[in-house]
Amino acid sequence: MKLIIAEKPSVARDICAALGGFRQASRDVWESDRYLCTAARGHLLELCEPQDFDPRFKQWSFHLLPIIPERFRIKPKPDVIPLLERIRSLVERGDVTGVINACDAAREGELIFREILAFCRTAKPVERVWLQSLTPESIREGFSKLRPAEAFEGLANAAACRAKSDWLIGLNATRALTLYMRRGVPRDSADAREVYPAGRVQTPTLALIVRRWHEIQNFQPIGFYRVEVQLRDHDGSPLKACVIDPKFKKSDLHPERKEDRFFDQAGAEQVVAELGKLAEAGAIADLKRKVSKRDQAPPPLFHLTALQQTMAQRHGWTAKRTLEAAQRCYEEHKTLTYPRTDSPCLPSDYEGKVHDIIDSLSGLDAFREAADGLKKNGLKYKSERFDDSKVSDHFAIIPTGKLKTGVTHGANLKKDDDALLYDVVAKRFLAAFQSAARHIKIERKGTIKSRDGMIHLRAATREVLAEPGWLATYGKQRDPEAAKVAASGDESLPVTGARLETGATRPPPAIDEAALLRLMQFAGRHVDDPELAAALTAADGLGTPATRAEIIENLKHRRYVTPELEPTPKGKALIACLDALSASRLTSADLTAALELRLSQVQRGEVEAIEFMREIEAYTREIVAAVRAQKH
Repeated sequence: MKLIIAEKPSVARDICAALGGFRQASRDVWESDRYLCTAARGHLLELCEPQDFDPRFKQWSFHLLPIIPERFRIKPKPDVIPLLERIRSLVERGDVTGVINACDAAREGELIFREILAFCRTAKPVERVWLQSLTPESIREGFSKLRPAEAFEGLANAAACRAKSDWLIGLNATRALTLYMRRGVPRDSADAREVYPAGRVQTPTLALIVRRWHEIQNFQPIGFYRVEVQLRDHDGSPLKACVIDPKFKKSDLHPERKEDRFFDQAGAEQVVAELGKLAEAGAIADLKRKVSKRDQAPPPLFHLTALQQTMAQRHGWTAKRTLEAAQRCYEEHKTLTYPRTDSPCLPSDYEGKVHDIIDSLSGLDAFREAADGLKKNGLKYKSERFDDSKVSDHFAIIPTGKLKTGVTHGANLKKDDDALLYDVVAKRFLAAFQSAARHIKIERKGTIKSRDGMIHLRAATREVLAEPGWLATYGKQRDPEAAKVAASGDESLPVTGARLETGATRPPPAIDEAALLRLMQFAGRHVDDPELAAALTAADGLGTPATRAEIIENLKHRRYVTPELEPTPKGKALIACLDALSASRLTSADLTAALELRLSQVQRGEVEAIEFMREIEAYTREIVAAVRAQKH
């Protein structure tokens, strides 16, 4: 008999239901002829605190830093000791011949199981089941492909190194910075009790918000002018155009400059006056009508960060709210696949399953038309959607094929959340395999002959939808005027007037959750070192899809930012402090990039875990030394 250990009871129940033949032996323990099954509740053990090594470390003092244990130890969380003892008793049962790791198929899930295994101190053989979804079919398939635990040693080593490195950097940086920020503060004041948590992901994320805030505060608007020209179209309706510079070239050094902007008021007013005279004289604008076609490919399948961005933009959801709803759809309803994924693709052998899911979705009114269209016309963009090279631990978030009705009103809020999220994912799934949408773009550019030469202008650009393609999934229809506007040709339109418009450049937008998620995901673009940038891009940026929501919530909880993601005085003070201390590496993505590069090497077996930890210890000493030097 083998013991199955799942990460949480709900998953254990799903496994038992899928494999069949189980009866409940006791609380959260199920038994069949072949298996015992039980569950953890997330992390049951944690790294020991400094005072667990030495009581002196309970005191926060510079002379005790850095704190670097000779050997890390783990300890049970206080409220889960009975659960751990129960799992150990099951592992030690005489009829249990082996253990199956059924924790989440990811680095953190591997760590949760390995910690339990270390607590149990068993020498019994261990196998791993890797579950992509919790449908009965997927569970049975996973158990038919069990792999030895040794195949995941690299993953386990990387998970342990990640936890230890976060402990070392976070604990020592937090204590050093807190002590530094408290210097000169009266002991009886509230500031003397303020703590300044820091970490390799949280602090660079805070820096993104603070630096954008400073950009906005320091922004100096630049005024400009536009010359609007009024024309009369063929049907007698007014048509707006603007004067442009035909020699304009875009410059990264002067992003405020555009072809229709004047920065000389007198010059712009002179053009307006000239156009007014031309209008009175019955001048004609000679326009060339250019028609072009633009194909808009369907968006890729969702990974978690993309789903969080979409829900933030469309519905104002926080990243946390999206993750919680996606997790319920995965665990409770079984309607979506594993949500904590960074991949927008599916395995190459999954095409048959996709057809099965489409068949299921055709049974719901909300998706029937799009699903039936795919069944009739076949799947498009298959090479982009089925790509083994872009599937790591988990594939894209898609429906499982278990039917789910649309949004229900008047029901429990969480149920509404789950149904809405399901609708968003299902529509994206159907759209991703459809043909491109085709737009027809109409541009009009031309000249007006004046006394001093030619005045160049651009009329308003128009775009119409000629073929909806994947956009039909979202209710878009072909524009009835598509055929009429498709013809190219020259036009001569009367000039009826002109006027001067004023404007000013705008500061960059404030960061909201959707923007922050994107900045975290693509943080590698702001890393100068090509190798580190590539590592951070491969690691999907700052944090992981599974942790970004928690990172953002922690920034709010620790009062570094407001609920609207505006930096607080505390948040701004921490980043200013780090910049002043020449410890800016802790505020940039470079540190995370370097760590992710090394962690990936540990996972592949290219770097020993002990070598990785030596590097982390050296950097920890560097942080403390930088703060201590400034203190004195």
